[in-house]
Amino acid sequence: MADHALHVLDCGSLTFPRAGIYFNGGEEIITVPIPAYVITHPEGNVVYDTGFPLECATDPQHFDEALASYGVNMTRENHIVEQVKAAGFDPDSIRYVVQTHLHFDHVGAIGHLKDSEFLVHRADWDYAHNADWFIHFAYPLQDIDRPGMNWTFLDDLTTDNVYDVYGDGRIRLLLSPGHSPGMLSLIANLDESSVMLTGDAVVTIDHWRDEALPFFLDAPACARSTARLRKFQDEEGIDMVLFGHDAEQYAGLKKHTDAYH
Repeated sequence: MADHALHVLDCGSLTFPRAGIYFNGGEEIITVPIPAYVITHPEGNVVYDTGFPLECATDPQHFDEALASYGVNMTRENHIVEQVKAAGFDPDSIRYVVQTHLHFDHVGAIGHLKDSEFLVHRADWDYAHNADWFIHFAYPLQDIDRPGMNWTFLDDLTTDNVYDVYGDGRIRLLLSPGHSPGMLSLIANLDESSVMLTGDAVVTIDHWRDEALPFFLDAPACARSTARLRKFQDEEGIDMVLFGHDAEQYAGLKKHTDAYH
């Protein structure tokens, strides 16, 4: 097995009005993928993003009725623990879980992978527990505040620095606020290439190209985060940039045991 590889997982999909990811995008119903990733490292593997809670596989009403217009499409096999196994890994091999942010479609590992260390930005944690009225539905506290989890809060990570997970430059986290206050993107230097996982800082290639605004909490911050990620891509010559919910891009990716190196 490669020392430094990227495995793409399939945590199901989400169906909802287009305005859910395109500002003023209208009510056309679209379906987007819910990806997650395993990044291998000799000192312990890392999961980035974690999809829906397991309960969504059997209870379509698991979330608050404010999310009634959002259709969760998943089976038990799409849950993050099963997806880690489908990629060929023992869940106990996951040393870190990067909790990119705390929206409802990104909290599936909480309550699971309890031997892993969960990395989250303090700004996202604090906002999730005191969200403004118009967005509080997106932060499901019943799924966030599960007992027995090992949380590490990245208080010192700003938009002026990076968090080097292992101190060797292989896996670095970037604060990319806008979609959510503590949104975390990731750059991984693999054995033969490099990849940037934007998370929901950049939802699709349209947002990467400044052709649309995504669903945002802070529009100027979204724009600045996108520009900063593009700068990293340009300056470091990053080989591949993967977006948060781009259906066309995701359909063309290798999955599970067929990894990027």
